[in-house]
Amino acid sequence: MAHDEVKNTDPLRFANPLPDSDSEEETHEVPHLEPAVPHHIVAWQMTQRYSLEAFIWLQFFWSVLSYVTSKTIVVGKSVVRSLQAPLYVFFKGSDYPYRFQDVNVNGPGVAPVEWYYDADKCIFISASLYNTSTEYDTHHIEWLSAEIKYNSMVLYDITDHVEQVRWAGSSAPTSSQVLAAWSLKTGIVLNIKDSLTLHTLNADGTESQIPICG
Repeated sequence: MAHDEVKNTDPLRFANPLPDSDSEEETHEVPHLEPAVPHHIVAWQMTQRYSLEAFIWLQFFWSVLSYVTSKTIVVGKSVVRSLQAPLYVFFKGSDYPYRFQDVNVNGPGVAPVEWYYDADKCIFISASLYNTSTEYDTHHIEWLSAEIKYNSMVLYDITDHVEQVRWAGSSAPTSSQVLAAWSLKTGIVLNIKDSLTLHTLNADGTESQIPICG
């Protein structure tokens, strides 16, 4: 009797065959690793980076500092100039004081300067002495007292101011110029239409009444 062929119904037998002992072993690819950077190289690179950043910031800071310094110098000069004693000039033929920095003292048709007046020191300096290095002596106004009156009423006693005024030149400033210097100091501008007079007492005892007019 013929034997029926027995079929192997085990599915794992053919699905997962055992590898032959002579077959090539399966190889696995090993990932490539970069060599480690030495610590001193890393430190040097970081140092270079921070050095460059520091240099850029230093340049920026220096630019800002230079700009601020230049502006500060300009402002500082303006402040110093404003704190300095004001200098005025009296032109010949005029008893009105002009600020020196606001006028031209040279040029075609410009009136010659008669006096330079230092408002802080209360000193009149003639133009011939001011523009030279010549040493000069100063003199006081020869008034023992000075009062501004309206009729017989004393409006202002300017004796203290007159005692502070000095002058250097060939002749003393006029009474109108002395009054103009007093106006600069006090900020009082007199009304020349009110028939005001300047009463002075000279060193020799002589009294004078000088009309105040423009």
